[in-house]
Amino acid sequence: MLMNRFFPIVFLIMMMLDGVFAQVPHSKEARDYRATLDIRGRITELSVSPDGHIWLSTATGNLYYANDIDADWHSSETDTRKNKEDDALRLNSPNFDRVSFFNADTAILTGYIAYDPTSYHLKSGYYRTTDGGRTWKLLNLGKDGWIYTVAVNQCGHAWLGTGDKTILYSNDFGLHFKTLKIPHLRSDRIYAIHMTDSLSGIIGSDDNEILITNNNWKTAKNIPAPFTQKKNVETETWLC
Repeated sequence: MLMNRFFPIVFLIMMMLDGVFAQVPHSKEARDYRATLDIRGRITELSVSPDGHIWLSTATGNLYYANDIDADWHSSETDTRKNKEDDALRLNSPNFDRVSFFNADTAILTGYIAYDPTSYHLKSGYYRTTDGGRTWKLLNLGKDGWIYTVAVNQCGHAWLGTGDKTILYSNDFGLHFKTLKIPHLRSDRIYAIHMTDSLSGIIGSDDNEILITNNNWKTAKNIPAPFTQKKNVETETWLC
């Protein structure tokens, strides 16, 4: 469990220092002639599937994957890429933020994505795969706006944090979504969400606001945040 928590951090540090390229073979005499993969666009989150495949999604609508930490990287295409030659300003390009896996085969790709790739005004789209990312299908959330955070579980439940005091919820592995209005939420945007099961969870928002629920957001309760508890005391001493 501890390794799973620290693996994404270590991996991102490796990327920032050296770029994403093939590792040097163990033999000092051998040279690695594999090409460097040019990663295009800002990376918001690193995603790892249950079977250990690593996925990078970028703000310019690019999707990359590797089957293991030291395996070759590949580019995965979605159907929005077809129109990019005619989009000099990249206004039609989707903003991919994350890939969220229910299991090794089924996942959703979210961010700021147009359902109609020819229009950049309405962003109600998301992608779904049922074959481990080999193919992706563009679907409609039915709600325009940025998806700021996502929580999923292996039972097929998904919670998508939006920018208008709501969560988009699915109980069928991301095939359909409905809107849950969050009670007592002062802020608009939901930046973090974690669910311990299908009923109990916590969300974090602007303005020092944290809410918890035990009935899948039919009701919610504000709890004191670290700033409210004055836990942000400045100190010149580094604590290890």
